[in-house]
This record gives sequence, structure tokens and C-alpha cells, in this order.
Amino acid sequence: MSRAEVISKERGRQFDYSEAVYNSAWTLYWWYENYQLYSEKYLIYEDIAKSSCEVEYLKNLATLWVNLLLISHKEVCNIDIEKHTKIVVEEHKKYIFDISKPNASIEARAGYQMIRMILQEDVNDIVEEYIDILNNSDGKLNLKVTTIEKIVTNTPLLKEAKKYDQLFEILLDTMGKRSTDIKKAKILRNRTNKVMEKPHDALVLNSRALTLLLKLETKSELLQSLISTGVIWDRLAVSGLQKIFCSMRFV
Repeated sequence: MSRAEVISKERGRQFDYSEAVYNSAWTLYWWYENYQLYSEKYLIYEDIAKSSCEVEYLKNLATLWVNLLLISHKEVCNIDIEKHTKIVVEEHKKYIFDISKPNASIEARAGYQMIRMILQEDVNDIVEEYIDILNNSDGKLNLKVTTIEKIVTNTPLLKEAKKYDQLFEILLDTMGKRSTDIKKAKILRNRTNKVMEKPHDALVLNSRALTLLLKLETKSELLQSLISTGVIWDRLAVSGLQKIFCSMRFV
């Protein structure tokens, strides 16, 4: 066990420990080619992901699984790859079919498509999934569209699908809209900062910015906007507007 693993397990959060295990496994695979020890680290990370209710673990689990799949073809290793493939698929589906968590669901769907490609599933169906994901991407905070863009534009297999051209055009529109939204939000944020002495106007402007910042690429700007909201409400603490809002909210 690496020093980072020991410290994070004893004093950190589960996520800290999982990151230490992931980095240790990555080092063992790429730098030392110690496949036996890598497999042991994989099992640890797999157990963490299975016991968690957070979709954030899926990305690293899928990455480690790809390496495990490659290792399983080597004669020196005795790995039940079918068992672990079933687990990584089930973990993704656990979030995909949880309609109570739409953000986690669409993030899991996006990540699952790469696994499907590796498992050589129907490329036409995969492209259909990507189209649906992009069409429903607006307002999904955890979905990183730039990752989808890299996959769609750099994976030759997808280009064989019947609707690849349609996917490409939808991707262009989605990327363009997100870029425009981010620019609009930054302009609104700048305007908000300039009218802070007028809390009511600042609140309206900042609220408009918030709706445009619900994207993974703009988490830092979103945080700043939320902080501004708190500052504005503090300035409105004794105003009639807040009293009306609170009475409407909790009645």
C-alpha cells in the first residue's frame, strides 16, 4: 500500500482513498507493468465504486476496467474478466435507470457508450444514444460535452454509423450553444458586479447568469455566481422583496 493510500484511508474521505488507489493502480500498470498487483488494486477500487452512491466513481472504474481487459488476454494473469465486465456494466446501469437523479443518469449514459464500443455493440444504436444525450444535455451540470466531442470526432468506428452526420451536426450545435451561453453568463456576471448597489437589479441579472452556468465546464463561475447570490440576499435582508419571497416560499 502506497503512503498516499495509507494516509487517505486513515485520515481522508472515501473519495480521497479511492483516488489514491486509482493513482497507485495507474502507476503499477504504466510504469512497472506489475499486472498482478494492478489486479489487486482494481478489486479494491471496484469494491469502493460498488458500495458508493456517487456517479463520480464510474469514470475511473471504466478506465481501470479497460486496462484489466487488456491484462486478461495475457497468459500470466488469471482474471475472470466476464465477472468484472458484468459488474462495470451493472454499475453504469444502476445510475442510468435511476430517474430520480437525472444529472447522474445522463453522465452514466455518456460514459457507458465507450464501454459499449469496446464490447463491440451495435454502433448505430450507440450513435442514437449520443444523439439523445446531446439533445437532453442542457442544464445537466455533470455532463462534460467536451469529452463527448473528443470521442465523436476521434473514433473511426462511430463514423460508420448511419446517423453519424446527424450526430456531428447536433454536436456542433450543442457546443456552439454552450459556448454562447458561457459568454452570455460572463457578461451578465460582469454587469451584476457593477450594479451591486442596486440589489434588486443585481439579483435579476445574477439569476439569469445562473441558469446559463449549469455546466461542468463552468463550475468555478457557477460557484462565484452562487456566492454573489448570497451577498445580494444579504443586502436585501430587510427589504420587503425578501419578506414577500419568503412568505410565498414557505406558506
